[in-house]
Amino acid sequence: MADDTYTVQRSATIDAPQARIYEQISDFHNWPNWSPWEDIDPEL
Repeated sequence: MADDTYTVQRSATIDAPQARIYEQISDFHNWPNWSPWEDIDPEL
């Protein structure tokens, strides 16, 4: 029998200081700048 679960893992390397990345992802107002979901589902 096949296993019931599986894991998918993805990663990306971003050439920027950690503080700059945190600034972008920690504030919901910045999400439209980088989140693909803004274009996929504007109702989010």
